[in-house]
Amino acid sequence: MGVSRASSEAGWIRRWIEAIAFVGLWIAAGSLLNLSANVYLLLGIPLTAAFQLLVRRKPIKDLWVRDGPNLSLRTVSLWLAIPLAIVPLYHLIASLVKGQGVGLILYAIAAIVGAGAAAYALGQFERRTWAYLGLCVATASLIGILLVAGAAWHEASAVHPKGVHLRPNILDGIDSLLLYIPALFMMEEVAFRGAIDSHVRHPGEGHGVSSTIYGIVSAIFVSVLWGLWHQPIVPQATIVQLLVTQVAVGPFLSLFWRRSGNLMVPGFAHALTDSVRNALGLIP
Repeated sequence: MGVSRASSEAGWIRRWIEAIAFVGLWIAAGSLLNLSANVYLLLGIPLTAAFQLLVRRKPIKDLWVRDGPNLSLRTVSLWLAIPLAIVPLYHLIASLVKGQGVGLILYAIAAIVGAGAAAYALGQFERRTWAYLGLCVATASLIGILLVAGAAWHEASAVHPKGVHLRPNILDGIDSLLLYIPALFMMEEVAFRGAIDSHVRHPGEGHGVSSTIYGIVSAIFVSVLWGLWHQPIVPQATIVQLLVTQVAVGPFLSLFWRRSGNLMVPGFAHALTDSVRNALGLIP
């Protein structure tokens, strides 16, 4: 019994260290190579794939739907994938026509591929998945939107101290939402929820405390890693503020990823928050 418990404790400690090493390597590469935000995100694609296959030793499909069916034309509906790829395709064409940087071009291509992954996840929705999606939006998205709205109000009041009227750009918000949903199946959310969160906390784990306490602590741990991950691509003055935001929002993304086993749940909630941020004119 004692040997089994010691082995279990060694297992979760090892997994947490592996998660730290994964994110640390990503941060180090972004800092040393002075990568742009888009290229930094794109670097996560091969890193996440390697982590999933070599460290977690799980199939790629499990990043999108936990223990989901094999990828095939039956499980990836073209009727879902094609509409999800329209906005990323538009961004790809616009980037090519305008001669924009390679980072934007590759980001759009990744989002097009992500449309297939998003279609796969949508195809696995059940009644309870929709319920978890609603709860995730009502918690993570609501908190995130309130925080970005407060930041936008503060920024606007500094420029116009006599009166502030937030005028969100609805079209920018919709465009961002339709781009981010498939993109998050290839970048950021797929790494922090699909790979890292799944690695540090297995269903039912408690390790000497209740499963609930361990679940909360592990979700906060993932959220802290998520906040620190932004270090190479955000102003240093905002990193503490960003950490607070991620710790407020991230645990709910982890919670409903764990319950639903479907990345569309935290992915949509994350994309919705970021699209509101963009609509309010805040710099990503």
